[in-house]
Amino acid sequence: MAMLIQHYTNEPLEVTEALRHLWGASSLDFCTMAVLVDDGVYLAKKNQKNPLHDEFKKIIEAKSNDLRIGADEDSLKKRNINQEEILEGVEVINNLRLGEILSKAHWTMIF
Repeated sequence: MAMLIQHYTNEPLEVTEALRHLWGASSLDFCTMAVLVDDGVYLAKKNQKNPLHDEFKKIIEAKSNDLRIGADEDSLKKRNINQEEILEGVEVINNLRLGEILSKAHWTMIF
């Protein structure tokens, strides 16, 4: 399953639902790749004071081997976030890798 998370603070309900689905996928051992795109990359930025960010960190810390999390390289660059500023456990992916993830996914969820 592929999961795209496009929003952060401007759409807290969507982000909350995305995080809920990540917890579910992780607990059920679904092979899942969550990709943070657009403003969703702010979830991966270190040292934030936001309950959504705190919940996201918990997911990264507890994630199973079947859950991988990536952040879109172009989205990071547009928001002036460098690789040293993102949480450990989040992989920076380029457009080619994003295309591979989406083309191989049996299901895609967009938040």
